[in-house]
Amino acid sequence: HWDRWRGVFTGDGVLVGYARLRRHDDYLLYGQWLGHGEHLDHGVMHLLHHDILDWSTGDQPAVLDLRMLVYAAWLSGGDGLRFWKRASGFEPASLVLHPASMGT
Repeated sequence: HWDRWRGVFTGDGVLVGYARLRRHDDYLLYGQWLGHGEHLDHGVMHLLHHDILDWSTGDQPAVLDLRMLVYAAWLSGGDGLRFWKRASGFEPASLVLHPASMGT
């Protein structure tokens, strides 16, 4: 288990979007997920999401054997967030944790 941060920067190094990623067993959870309001129309969140997809499907030891990418409850948020989830490839699913994976 670990927490990592991924960010998107402008050409002059200003952070305009970031996500905290948390790995649990074989899934990766989007924790905190923020984009600067002035950059949303420029696709900063889509860029960040695709950066995370590229990174999480790579061959780095930290992401080996991942099976899922999880982002919040399907019905959480307003219409805009639900649209973004669908457009980004998320779909509703049930996540069941087995006691053995929780150290008990």
